[in-house]
Amino acid sequence: MLRHIVLIKSEVPEKVQAILKAMVYIPDILPGLLRYEYGSDINGRTLGYDNIFIMDFKDKDALQAWVEHPKHIPIRKALRSFGELLIFDYEFDNATA
Repeated sequence: MLRHIVLIKSEVPEKVQAILKAMVYIPDILPGLLRYEYGSDINGRTLGYDNIFIMDFKDKDALQAWVEHPKHIPIRKALRSFGELLIFDYEFDNATA
């Protein structure tokens, strides 16, 4: 399995939150996406990153399908227009999830 984590540092966190909330439908249209979760910082220890989303994929092919998906492109452009993204992907197994 593969976990895709995106941290977002933004001047307009409420706009980012609206996009992240709207993304809850993505698992319904993307085979291989097992989980989608999002949230906002609650403690101020994140070096200015105020929002996060996490996606768990079945494998690298499923992540690549998301990267190339037509719905991904406008979401990525919108998030980048609102601020800085820090993206981290790693493999894991169910035993360490």
